Amino acid sequence: SDVYKRQLYYDKSPADSRTVYCAVDENDGVWAAFVVDGGSYDKTYITNYQLEGEPFKGGLFTNYGNGGGPHVSIIAKINPETGKIQKATFLPARMQEGNINAPKKNKKWRSATNSFKVQEIEVNEGKVTVKAVSAYHPMDTSSSKNNYVFWKEAGDRDADCKCWRLELELAPELNQITSIRKLAPEELELKK
Repeated sequence: SDVYKRQLYYDKSPADSRTVYCAVDENDGVWAAFVVDGGSYDKTYITNYQLEGEPFKGGLFTNYGNGGGPHVSIIAKINPETGKIQKATFLPARMQEGNINAPKKNKKWRSATNSFKVQEIEVNEGKVTVKAVSAYHPMDTSSSKNNYVFWKEAGDRDADCKCWRLELELAPELNQITSIRKLAPEELELKK
């Protein structure tokens, strides 16, 4: 396919975004992990650019959420023929539980977004496995599109990074976390 012979940009907006990991599943499906440091209404922002249909609409989290600055992750399935995003979800950390899109209260964000950085992805037998680092309390499997729920069994942050090392399994439609597990430091070496 010609898509492998050319460079594609998934975001040309003012937001700082980049591809951090790619994987190929057993059916030669291409999957990518991106990080982005904010939202944007720019027509070249990742949610508006290089898309097939509306791939973020069916994702677990459809946007960056409130605030800006912390890097959050995006997991996306890429069409290997066109290079366009077929389905995708944001994976953020949040500073409070509740509605991810809540409006400001008293000139402050109700629940600001915090960093959630994917370190590895693997896709096998329809399971999308993500190893990541969360700067704030990680999300629970009961989290939904508009309701961020803290994972109560997350325990304390790892002392060496002041973060949680996690392994999440996502449904192939990227609309649900099917399992979550805290990783020991030796199970996930931190990447910059």
